[in-house]
Amino acid sequence: MSPAAHAVDRRIHDLRDGHRQVVADLSQRPVLVPHSPEQVAAGACVQAAAVVSGAEPADVADAWNLGAGDVVEPGPGAAVAAEVRTAYGALRTRSS
Repeated sequence: MSPAAHAVDRRIHDLRDGHRQVVADLSQRPVLVPHSPEQVAAGACVQAAAVVSGAEPADVADAWNLGAGDVVEPGPGAAVAAEVRTAYGALRTRSS
């Protein structure tokens, strides 16, 4: 999983444009694609508002509806996710 994606409440928030279906399939979890194109700026604003108000950052983000977006559900590719992860692990072991 790339640094641009992180797990929250068993969903993955994906900030990149590509490979969302692959991430959903391999992780076997939904991927949230936020509506806002300015996620970094929104995150900075959430942190600032949390500091000023004394609220938890997650509560500020929820109040601002920053968790809204399109969800990419795992598809048929999820059925082979375990095989793909096993093959990748074997290749990584041979390469090191």
